[in-house]
Amino acid sequence: MPLVIRLGIVLGPILVGLLFLTHRPAALKPAAVTTSRDTRARADAQTHVRAGLAATAVISPAETKITFPGDDAGGLRKTFLRGTDAMGTKFDDDTRREGARLVSAAARLGYEPARALITRRYPSSSILRSAVSSKEAVRYSLDPLFIPGPQSESNRFFLVLLASYFSGRHELDTYVADLLEALNGDRRLQTKDSLSSLLDLLARVHGACIAIAHAVAKARMVVGQECSTKLELQIEYFVHRSTERNAVQN
Repeated sequence: MPLVIRLGIVLGPILVGLLFLTHRPAALKPAAVTTSRDTRARADAQTHVRAGLAATAVISPAETKITFPGDDAGGLRKTFLRGTDAMGTKFDDDTRREGARLVSAAARLGYEPARALITRRYPSSSILRSAVSSKEAVRYSLDPLFIPGPQSESNRFFLVLLASYFSGRHELDTYVADLLEALNGDRRLQTKDSLSSLLDLLARVHGACIAIAHAVAKARMVVGQECSTKLELQIEYFVHRSTERNAVQN
């Protein structure tokens, strides 16, 4: 056999192996670089958000109290936006909980977009439920009953969704207790228009008006329409009595 052919038989597999080893790392390199860049970008974003949280709020572990650089509308808006940013799914649970606390704090200070967001996302967000009590969520859901404007009108739908959440969990008693406490504490919710609108909305939630009737009139059975004018009068009377009792105690 000629020498050239013998060399080809011997050296051929070696050359193929060298070519494979030479080109394989190059094929893997882009994926490794992309993964590294993604990790660094996520870490940088998380660091940026945490720095923003620290600049916006100082949380005292002893009092669980949040102080703001300014309680004006601009300051509350910045706080709210930092909170919603930190609640993004790309962050860890601790960062998301801090964000939810900022959103909750803005809502307590009366920032309406924060209240609307809580009403809308309370049923689906465990992070938000960890920072906001059911009592607060129910109270915020009632704002559209007396705040005018098309945005407020559209937000009324989330009141129905929130009540439906408690109904689905068989916790309407809790919902009604929080609802009646909110009605007792705010005269704007005690007007005929507000109560009528409230019952119109709750008529869409199975069992809601029956639960209210049980609470305000101690009625075991409800005759006729669940969310009736009679129930509205019973709520008015219940709120009036509660207001009188509170006045006497104070």
